[in-house]
Amino acid sequence: MDWNSNQLPPHSEMDLKVSGNDRDGRPSIISILSRGSDDHTAETNFDSNENLPTSPSKSSVDKRKKTFYSSPFQTIIERTEGFIKSGLEKHRGKIRIPVWTLVFLAYNACLIYACIRDFRKAKTLLVLTIVIYVCTIYCKWISRPLWIKVGNLTAPLAKKLHKHRRIRRRVQVVLFLLAVSMFLGIDCYRTPARLQSLAGIFGLLGFGLLISKHPSRVPWYTVIWGIAIQIIFALIILRWDAGRSMFEWFGDIFDSLIDFTNAGSEFVFGKSYKDHFFAFGVMPVVVFFGFIIAALYYWGAMQFLIMKIGWLLYVVMGTSACESFCAAANIFVDGSTADGQTVPGANDGGKE
Repeated sequence: MDWNSNQLPPHSEMDLKVSGNDRDGRPSIISILSRGSDDHTAETNFDSNENLPTSPSKSSVDKRKKTFYSSPFQTIIERTEGFIKSGLEKHRGKIRIPVWTLVFLAYNACLIYACIRDFRKAKTLLVLTIVIYVCTIYCKWISRPLWIKVGNLTAPLAKKLHKHRRIRRRVQVVLFLLAVSMFLGIDCYRTPARLQSLAGIFGLLGFGLLISKHPSRVPWYTVIWGIAIQIIFALIILRWDAGRSMFEWFGDIFDSLIDFTNAGSEFVFGKSYKDHFFAFGVMPVVVFFGFIIAALYYWGAMQFLIMKIGWLLYVVMGTSACESFCAAANIFVDGSTADGQTVPGANDGGKE
């Protein structure tokens, strides 16, 4: 059959359904479904900028939050907080003195009350408080002018001793060996079997010399003074009643700290925590002491103690400042942490 180009061909039933209208001119089901899919693809078509999903602007979000959260009570809180912050920043110097004065008076009042109620339990806190007060007063007002005067008075003598330090060190070593020999001869005269511990000391020194690459470079002055410090501590603890009681008091303090950790472990894990003693008995002690060391570092107490011990080792043993500081830090922290603290002075580690 022939038809013109402008004239549509006759439609079959399927053609009518696909075209969108049935024979009566109403839209078919397929056209409705295809229209919905076309609308969906039009909404999700990201090829054109017109169909991109637009996000709400920042100003609209702020307005929405402001209208949602704004209330008279919220406004009062924000204004009060801003007023307090600005006042603290403006009058920080004036506020600091009264606040710390109140803290100081409150702490001392609690300490006095604890001493009146039970002096035996408060004795440790009282001694630690006195030590902290003495160290603070010494470092703030006494240390610098005192050592300036001492340095000015002893400057000529220090120059002479530094000039002849080799002779001075040899004389010190000879006098120390004579003193130790006389003491051991008198003390171990009736019980010579007690001298067998000297074999261990000489054995360790000999083994160190054997494995040393440069035995001639061993600083014997430092080695002898290290042994001398151990002997001095042994005499203080074993032969002096006051020294023994002082170290026993320190031991009781650490025992009480361990008791605190045991009480905490029992509170957290129950009375059967000792059945797994390493996990629930040993590890809490490590964590607790680590927390104490970290708190003392935060307050500056550990730095002060390590610096003073390092200074003593530097003066007595003749080691460098970096080596002395590292050895003092090894008493309280692990080796890697102590070595990391000496990094700023590592370049001058061999200088005195």
